[in-house]
Amino acid sequence: MMSSDKKSSFALIGSLTAWLITFATLVWTVAVKDANYSIRISTIETNMIQIESRMDEADGMRLNIATDLAGIKTDLSWIRIQLDKLTSRQ
Repeated sequence: MMSSDKKSSFALIGSLTAWLITFATLVWTVAVKDANYSIRISTIETNMIQIESRMDEADGMRLNIATDLAGIKTDLSWIRIQLDKLTSRQ
């Protein structure tokens, strides 16, 4: 039979081991969540950069279209003036 001192010693070692495993599990869980959140944040930042780039391209295209439309409007106005001159001569 074991003495009560040995039983207490084993109980203490068992309790400390259980607490150590619990703490290690907690640290592991927090580390995994932190890694997952870091990956998600990195992915979101990458997507934001891509969206900003696309928005810049869209703004450039919008400005080009506006410039082209202004040129077309000017050409149409010139054509209308020329047609008015031709019809007023006749």
